[in-house]
Amino acid sequence: MTVQNSLMGRIALAEIWFHHKWVALGSALISSL
Repeated sequence: MTVQNSLMGRIALAEIWFHHKWVALGSALISSL
């Protein structure tokens, strides 16, 4: 159970990280236009 929760937490963190990365990239592109 603990291993599964840890894995789910890592996946959630990765999703959040990727989301913020693309949001930052998108806003940088928009502001440069």
